[in-house]
Amino acid sequence: VPELTKKAQAAFNRYIRLRDKGKPCISCGVPWRDNFQACHYVPAGRSSKLRFDEDNVHGGCVRCNLYESGNLRGYRIGLIQRIGAARVEEMESDHELRKWGKDELRELTAKYRKLAKELEDGAEV
Repeated sequence: VPELTKKAQAAFNRYIRLRDKGKPCISCGVPWRDNFQACHYVPAGRSSKLRFDEDNVHGGCVRCNLYESGNLRGYRIGLIQRIGAARVEEMESDHELRKWGKDELRELTAKYRKLAKELEDGAEV
């Protein structure tokens, strides 16, 4: 399961970076850079259910994600602008732990690899 989680996370993160390419950092608004990361608003350790939730993960700069612990104050402001206050508050109150099964993780990996490829192929047109 840990190896499958790692593969699913890598595919998911790649998709998020492609989805958000060109958008500013969710937390501080700095213009897009190729080294942007997939940044979780609610950490997977606090709610494993939200680990692969597209509303919970957005492109952000390395500085905010790694050196400012996500810059959560700025992230929350940016997140409300993108998905609305009600959804943000719903995620903030969700502390549900979830055990991802092997088949679910394989399906997530396949799904996000496919979505990433579609985004890449669409960008080439």
